[in-house]
Amino acid sequence: MEEGPRPRGLIKKREAAPELLKWYRKHGRDFIWREEGFSSYGSLIAEMMLQKTQAKVVEPVLKEFLARYPTVESIHRAPRKEIEKLIKRLGLFRTRSKNMKKVAKIIVEKYGGKVGASMDELAELPGVGPYVSSAVRCFKGEERVPVLDANVARVVGRLYGIDYRDPKHQKELWGKAEGLLPRKNVKEFNWALIDLGALVCKPSNPKCGECPLRSICHVGRDKIALVQSSPTMRKGKRIEFETCTDVV
Repeated sequence: MEEGPRPRGLIKKREAAPELLKWYRKHGRDFIWREEGFSSYGSLIAEMMLQKTQAKVVEPVLKEFLARYPTVESIHRAPRKEIEKLIKRLGLFRTRSKNMKKVAKIIVEKYGGKVGASMDELAELPGVGPYVSSAVRCFKGEERVPVLDANVARVVGRLYGIDYRDPKHQKELWGKAEGLLPRKNVKEFNWALIDLGALVCKPSNPKCGECPLRSICHVGRDKIALVQSSPTMRKGKRIEFETCTDVV
């Protein structure tokens, strides 16, 4: 006997990709580093700039930066003060410029100036680390790896009821993010998770009613139930949630 459709609340998390990808294709953001043909070098610089900085702030600076420094060699040759001046709008400009110079030196001297998504020491480069490394490997190397930035950590933490703000849960969050990956469209899926965190699953006032994953979300499902059972809601008044505090 053929099985009937499964109730939405029982959708398994590993089956979430179709819903999320459908949402992304309608609501996803466009950035130059997501364009077809964007270089591995450009992707590495973009991801280094995106750490602790909003994408809308990074994009104009990145365009100017790549026009001025189109290759790793050009960063290697440039005075550090010149780089600092160009990226000052991003904040942390001294640390960023220092790391860029170190990275450029290593890539020029050890890899002939070529940035490869599968470079053995990518994660070990100054200012790179697990997130930037996985982002370049996925977005340019087409590897099936999770990309866990602050937005994705928040989405995954809320989906599974994990306190994403506690550093001791980072390894678990990476593991859960990997478990969500579909077999195909991994690059698009990771961008979708990033955009979901930025546009819907926000740190404060998350828009759970608009989330394509709300039926399988530990936090979102409870919040929707709370709103629906609220006397205030039954009177037609809207309830605002300042933050999701019901993660453990």
